Amino acid sequence: MFSGRNLGVFGLFLALNLLSQEIVKVGMSKMIIDLSFNETVKDNNLIAINISSNVGSFIPSIVFLFTVNDIFNVNQWNGFFFIGFLSSLPIILSSVFLRETANKPEKNSEQCEKDIISLGGNNTMNLILLFL
Repeated sequence: MFSGRNLGVFGLFLALNLLSQEIVKVGMSKMIIDLSFNETVKDNNLIAINISSNVGSFIPSIVFLFTVNDIFNVNQWNGFFFIGFLSSLPIILSSVFLRETANKPEKNSEQCEKDIISLGGNNTMNLILLFL
């Protein structure tokens, strides 16, 4: 599987994977830090981002190892991307259904602080669904 001719393809996909992960992680970390009102919320949010980023980068690699044995087989790639689509379907549907509840201008600062991602309650389930 990892012969000399496949090593370049593997390196290209690995570089794209790491680059996209870091761009998303840095962007989300900056946004969450800017929206956090106190240090404990900020620390909890950064912990959640780091854990979910690591889990989110580990699961696709494991799925790839079990689904793609031959990188030149189109059917195996179709199966891999179909599994990726099915696993991202919950977050896509939740963002479509919850778009009406986000960013209401009449919210006060106390309500905004409650809406920021934290490690409690329903948001933990959303984070788990996000990276499954």
